[in-house]
Amino acid sequence: MTQFHSSEYQNPDQLPEGDVLVVGAGNSGAEIAIELAADRRVWLSGRDTGHLPQWDSDDLPRWLFWFDGRIFKWLFSDLLTVNTWLGRKLKERRQEGGDPLIRLTPEDLQQTGIKRIPRVEGVVDGTPRLTDGRRLDVAAVIWATGFRPDFSWIEVPGLSRGADGSLIHDRGVVDDELGLYFLGLPY
Repeated sequence: MTQFHSSEYQNPDQLPEGDVLVVGAGNSGAEIAIELAADRRVWLSGRDTGHLPQWDSDDLPRWLFWFDGRIFKWLFSDLLTVNTWLGRKLKERRQEGGDPLIRLTPEDLQQTGIKRIPRVEGVVDGTPRLTDGRRLDVAAVIWATGFRPDFSWIEVPGLSRGADGSLIHDRGVVDDELGLYFLGLPY
């Protein structure tokens, strides 16, 4: 059985003929599963991470634009931060694993014929075993189970870190080191 991480996946030609199991139903796993479902049976294992709604600009209410984008600025700089209960709740949910799907919906997955299955709990005789006891005979497994950021290369004397090595900051501002900021980190 062929298996590799989603970071190594480039196209369906990498895989042998036959059924494929994609483990991880976040953005990478869902997009890979849809691409593979065009010409083979695909099983998708992983919890539903939800999805972000999509709108064309014609569908958005006009009043959103009357404020010249100020409502979006308020939403993301004041409301959805760790300084509010809603922002803290969103952060907590995000840490449970899996960002919501972007550009895809659960209906998109269903329309392509992808079969959603329970979590993979192990391997028996070289085949994946699901939490419901079933075993899948597949030709390939793609592990789209996420990643862990590694900030060990950032060496600043006196920089505080969390127990897991994460960088301590408040919305990107590092209190321990005057003038040091982090961009692109969640919350």
